[in-house]
Amino acid sequence: MAGLLPIKFREHLQLQNVGINVTNIGFSSLTMESDKFICVQAFSIYKKFEVNTSAIQVLIDHIKNLDRAYEFAERCNEPAVWSILANAQMRQGLDKEAMDSFIKAGDEKSHLEILKSKTSDATSKNVNQQNHNHRFSDLTGEPKQMILPIQGFEIMPLVSLEEAISPLVSLIPDVERMVWIVKQNCIDPKDGLSIDESASIMLYTMEWEPYEKSFYVALNSALRASIRERLKPWFLYLRLIINALQKLPSTHHIVYRGVKSDLSGEYSRGSTIVWWGFSSCTVSIETLKNENFLGKEGIRTLFSIECDSGKNIRSHSYYAGEDEVLLLPARQFKVIDCLDQGNGIQIIQLREQQPEFPLIKLPLT
Repeated sequence: MAGLLPIKFREHLQLQNVGINVTNIGFSSLTMESDKFICVQAFSIYKKFEVNTSAIQVLIDHIKNLDRAYEFAERCNEPAVWSILANAQMRQGLDKEAMDSFIKAGDEKSHLEILKSKTSDATSKNVNQQNHNHRFSDLTGEPKQMILPIQGFEIMPLVSLEEAISPLVSLIPDVERMVWIVKQNCIDPKDGLSIDESASIMLYTMEWEPYEKSFYVALNSALRASIRERLKPWFLYLRLIINALQKLPSTHHIVYRGVKSDLSGEYSRGSTIVWWGFSSCTVSIETLKNENFLGKEGIRTLFSIECDSGKNIRSHSYYAGEDEVLLLPARQFKVIDCLDQGNGIQIIQLREQQPEFPLIKLPLT
């Protein structure tokens, strides 16, 4: 307490004539009530004389009221005051509040340092950082028969990502926290996308721990369900992410994905198939040879896909080091060939084609 009451404060007390002489007070002998009274007086006088950094320090360190400190910072709206508050919030473990305060202080460096630390801590517990490639092999569960088209989402309004996932909170554990993480990583999105649009793509790419709980797994399961009622809670999110993807240029590309099993029996030459879920692909076949993907040994099926509607989402993926091309749901393909390459690997060549009738009703752009 003694260090809190500098000469300035004593001068202010004398100027105010409040009748308290703190010069010769032994602070160790102060009662709790007199201690509190002096702190309140200190805050009032600092505030009156606009010594705002000292005033907020009193609120934080001695009156110990962060709520009042926040209200005071809002009224002052001075960078130095916001910075003091932000550091106090950090000490209390209020990382999100501290990040907001650092932004208001204009201290982008400190904001990013907290973001890096917070995201690293969160993802170490919930996001699979090592084997984040399961979505490239997400091929199971595709229906063998033709099911009803995907429609209804296209008439939904465009809302924030937080609003878009609100119907999913009871279905997807921890989705609100993951949305917060991706929004913090979408500070300056590319390709003319809004923060919410870019974050909707990033949320799709995140692989959770265990990966079976990932957001994209639940989404693709709903897209593949023959009972279309299961898709309704996803309508707001679908509206947002597909609107974002429509803003990205479509590319004519050969892309790849694969799975560690033999699927050649399900893809006969000349047949037509539909992938109802989103399809994550890579532009480099070498990527799939990585041990974190398909590897170089064992039973594997590699899909070589000639596509017209692929969207390169590298700038919006949670894993920016991957050249990921995302195919929209309900893409139809013709099986061009099935090749047994030996050493346990099958290569299936697909070519995207337009169905006779649309399998997904896209919003008008």
